[in-house]
Amino acid sequence: MKREVILCLVYFYWCLPALGQALIADLSSHIIAVNAGFQGAELVLFGSLDAPLTPADEVVVVVSGAPASVRVREKIRYLGVWGVSKPVDFQAVPQFYAVLTAQGDLENIPVFVRDSYRLGALYPKWYASSELDNSMQERMRAGLYVGMQQRGLYTLYSKKITFLGDRLFRATLQFPQQVPVGRYQVMVYLLRSGDVVAAQSTSLLISKDGLGADVAWIAHRYPITNAFVVVALAIGCGWIGHFLLRRAL
Repeated sequence: MKREVILCLVYFYWCLPALGQALIADLSSHIIAVNAGFQGAELVLFGSLDAPLTPADEVVVVVSGAPASVRVREKIRYLGVWGVSKPVDFQAVPQFYAVLTAQGDLENIPVFVRDSYRLGALYPKWYASSELDNSMQERMRAGLYVGMQQRGLYTLYSKKITFLGDRLFRATLQFPQQVPVGRYQVMVYLLRSGDVVAAQSTSLLISKDGLGADVAWIAHRYPITNAFVVVALAIGCGWIGHFLLRRAL
């Protein structure tokens, strides 16, 4: 795959001036198959710029998974007894989020640009529908963000976009073993003096493969039949185990 990436980078280098685009980028593959032996995956993003990168420029790659609603509860203590608070439903929470930069962190980018293009920590922007006070919602929001980080689903990689020469660049996108399946979006931004001057989007599909995919499809398409099959298998396995145990005794 390394040879293919180098060839693609050379191709972008020679074709970019003719295309008249400030930024071109693509993935080494647009599909990740998740099977029983899946231990995570790596993809290479490669691209080219129309001009050499200057100290005032920055290249940012944002990988985000399909947004979903997430319910969060906080562990609280009331009259000496531990319990849980009322749930808070956060809307449009990406199931995966990674940010890679070429020259440093995102602090030098204006706040309104970061908010507009969702660069960096997303959790302050999650919308919560709840009657709980704002301080508790903020704690739950921060706890959810930390939990996603600990699972390897939210990451910020500073200076992880490398340049081969002054225009060609590449970045390695890492996906953990527990990465959710679904359609992902990969955005590449070129910023100059804090403003986005070029952007390119490409899609990535992470899907189940093999027996796991067949079982998931059957469970989704025929839920009642799947329930009966699961119960029958459980009863059958229990009976066989009981029969073998009696023979052994």
